Amino acid sequence: MKSYFAQYRSTNGQCLVGAVMQGQSSRFGDRKDAEQRLADTIEINGSHCIGEIVESDKYPEIFRHCPGHPAQAIGGRCFGCGKILTVQDAKSHGS
Repeated sequence: MKSYFAQYRSTNGQCLVGAVMQGQSSRFGDRKDAEQRLADTIEINGSHCIGEIVESDKYPEIFRHCPGHPAQAIGGRCFGCGKILTVQDAKSHGS
């Protein structure tokens, strides 16, 4: 089981949105979702924000339960089948 998260930081001491100097996203089940989150974060914060995608061995917090539907967080309802997603669902994602 793998997950991915965006890790980002300010390069010039200027605060990022949220009044932080650095941060990280939730863990995603799909690398492309983490890449999109990083791209959005850099776009919102401007050129003084840089970051990278980090791979984790922990279960994802946001993942696609049903293929072809948007990713949803643990505790949310799957957009495909309507199931309330649990940690157990996340742990079995991608296994």
